[in-house]
Amino acid sequence: MRILLVNIADSHYLGTQSAEALRKVPDTQVDLIQLLAEAKSFIRSPEDTTFDSKKTVDTSLYQKIIIAAHGVKEDTDHCYCNKNPREYELLFRYDQLAAFLNAYFNAGSLSLDDPMNMTLSICYASRTRQYDIDHILFKDTLDFKQCFAYRFLESLNKLWRGIPNVNLSAYTGSIRFNNDTGALEVETEQQIRLQNGEIELKTELAKLAEQPLTLENSSPSFEEIEGIVKQFELLAQQITAC
Repeated sequence: MRILLVNIADSHYLGTQSAEALRKVPDTQVDLIQLLAEAKSFIRSPEDTTFDSKKTVDTSLYQKIIIAAHGVKEDTDHCYCNKNPREYELLFRYDQLAAFLNAYFNAGSLSLDDPMNMTLSICYASRTRQYDIDHILFKDTLDFKQCFAYRFLESLNKLWRGIPNVNLSAYTGSIRFNNDTGALEVETEQQIRLQNGEIELKTELAKLAEQPLTLENSSPSFEEIEGIVKQFELLAQQITAC
């Protein structure tokens, strides 16, 4: 299988790491294109954005196209890139990503003859605005038309007038490529719930830390802190078991 990996998650490292992992899948060739600089140029001025001929491609040569960016589960409108190794910054709205890819593919050769298999390597790309609800258990009650992936595909189809037929894969959890096997690993709903629980516990600890100490009420009490610490320990055990 020949894969095109378009990286806009960062300027270099994450794209290289993902490509190296994917190449460990037997009979897989990966062409990595780093496009973050062009993506930021497109945000500023779409009409002035150009693509180096060394980076343009013929889409008909690929059995799969992977678009790599960052996503957060609370935001179904945007994808992100690295601002620094520990922080994200806003990159594209779903329709802006579609417009950017349309410009990029047309700068090379966009094949309209065959279906295109595309994967959004973007965490939470198919999660809905009700991000705190189990998306497997309650999938029939959720409106997946709200998610980033659906609206991105809708925007892309408008630009391409429904041609080519895009088979899009996206995921409700965080994702990564296993460094040893190249397999795609997706965060489970249980892991998401545990993560939400950890955030809630940290919030409670922060509230306790802000409470003033007085002679009448020396809060937070030892019992309150001990109770939250025990909840953290239980959460750590559950995460380890996942």
